Amino acid sequence: MEKEEIEAKARKMFPIGTKFFPAHRLNNLEEHKGEYCINTNNCFKWNDNELFITLDNGSYFECGKENSKYGNISLNRIVYYSTKKVFAKVLSIKQNNYELWD
Repeated sequence: MEKEEIEAKARKMFPIGTKFFPAHRLNNLEEHKGEYCINTNNCFKWNDNELFITLDNGSYFECGKENSKYGNISLNRIVYYSTKKVFAKVLSIKQNNYELWD
């Protein structure tokens, strides 16, 4: 897939309000159970061959904080990991104040 196709798919998979676990750490999902990132702004950016959802300030990650609007994990917010050609794990999507679980 080309970068444009990957980004278009990611925009559909990760709308604002989506809780997700970063793509580059999927092999550690059980170790980090209960940890997540949240898409707050739909700002997707490429850094080399990895696609990120940035924070409102343009950063790629935030130190994990309980009840942060960005999530509670201190990992890069990678939604597409080109090395393994995988997307982040969608944990839930919040739409219209309802949380939809994957």
